[in-house]
Amino acid sequence: MALAGIGLLLGLILTDVDQALLRPAAAAILNRPAEISLKLWHGVNLPLLLSVLTLVAGISMYLAYPYLRRAIAIALDRFPLDFDRIYDHIMAGLVVVATVQTRWLQGGLLRQYLLVVFTTSAVGVGVVLVTHVQDWPAVPWPDLHLYEWIIVAAIVVGSLVSASTHSRIAAICALGIVGSGVSLIFLFNGAPDVAMTQILVEILFVVIIAIVLLRLPTIRRIAERSTLVRFRDASVATLGGSVVAAATFVVSATPPDRKLSDFFARTSVPEAHGGNIVNVILVDFRAFDTLGEIIVVGTAAFAVYALVMALRRRLNPQEERP
Repeated sequence: MALAGIGLLLGLILTDVDQALLRPAAAAILNRPAEISLKLWHGVNLPLLLSVLTLVAGISMYLAYPYLRRAIAIALDRFPLDFDRIYDHIMAGLVVVATVQTRWLQGGLLRQYLLVVFTTSAVGVGVVLVTHVQDWPAVPWPDLHLYEWIIVAAIVVGSLVSASTHSRIAAICALGIVGSGVSLIFLFNGAPDVAMTQILVEILFVVIIAIVLLRLPTIRRIAERSTLVRFRDASVATLGGSVVAAATFVVSATPPDRKLSDFFARTSVPEAHGGNIVNVILVDFRAFDTLGEIIVVGTAAFAVYALVMALRRRLNPQEERP
């Protein structure tokens, strides 16, 4: 009733409503001046006939409401499904789907989580590479020094050992070799800060994982897994590694954008007052990132100290604490 009364009142002052409300609103939506024609009577036309039909249908349904209600009740009794039952079935189906999905995706097994994550990532990135990369660059033979080939070989051997061994100690040591090799790659390619962070975190990771895993039962279930499961895991690992390698190769073959390099070279001295661009980036332009790396390194140092002191107190219970 309130809306109808407002509509009737505004209909009596069409000129003011047109100029103050409708034209500015239409112009804002269309992004251009809009011509609007408002009248109290437009003659007998289709909108008027539809309005009359709506009024007649509404009055008829109101007068025939008791009969319509009984007819609808009879039809629902004879029909096997109604909207309430359909809704209940839909909700029950959603519960079943959620239960199955949760049991498969969130079953509490890290192995299952990693399988889903790596499969999804590999398929998603692989589809993008196949559909969007038109001209694949030629694969050049890498021009590496002897020590670089040795690092690559150590990483490959460490990866194979960590994936095939049944000994937790061997797997931990092999992962440590892989992490150390990656640190050396960072170091030889001009990223000593990243290499230092990587090697310290790698050492901490190996120490903590060794302490935790050595308290667990021996690895026996891996040897009991079927050939099909092993083939699935190997396929996912191969697919993931191949996709990451292909993406890295495509990105590295793309001509680099030198806007940032030129900016740092141009502003290093006048804005940061430093002649060493790398140091300026670390302590000025990228100071918060460097602070985060320092926090990581410091946290790793405190963690190693805590582990060492805990081991000393366990081996020498009578020793006084510092």
